[in-house]
Amino acid sequence: MRFRILTITGAAALLLTACQQSPPRQQTEAQREREEKADAAARKAGKTAYQVTEKTKEAAQTLERELKRAGEQARAGWNEAKREDREKQK
Repeated sequence: MRFRILTITGAAALLLTACQQSPPRQQTEAQREREEKADAAARKAGKTAYQVTEKTKEAAQTLERELKRAGEQARAGWNEAKREDREKQK
């Protein structure tokens, strides 16, 4: 399902960009500098986004381990309380 949506969206994007292409023109130095700055900013944003996702992934893994330990401790406490309750009933 996602692949179909992605394919349709990609095809639509290609069609739209193909329809809007203008004839090539010479770029001035100022235009090239602006594009290079924009490219550099985009690369920096991409790197930052990647770093954020990596830190988020690490935090999620740490949280997963902590939740697993907490669940194990809760289960152990439950079993201990059950065992004590049985001993009291005897």
